Amino acid sequence: MIFAGITTDGAVQCTLRDANDRGYECLILQDATASDDPSHHADQIHTLSLAGGHYGSISSVDQLVRVLAP
Repeated sequence: MIFAGITTDGAVQCTLRDANDRGYECLILQDATASDDPSHHADQIHTLSLAGGHYGSISSVDQLVRVLAP
């Protein structure tokens, strides 16, 4: 599953963790998610990165487009 939207520290991370618990491979697009406070977004991305991929991968829209481009 590819995650984008608001808020990174609310609905996005909650849904990502739930999807991960249900066995889905997860990818959060750090530049396609946001929070009302930029530091909350940065903190959530940092926290997910500390999990070492346990909850999924972190990428950017550009990186995803490069991978999916023919």
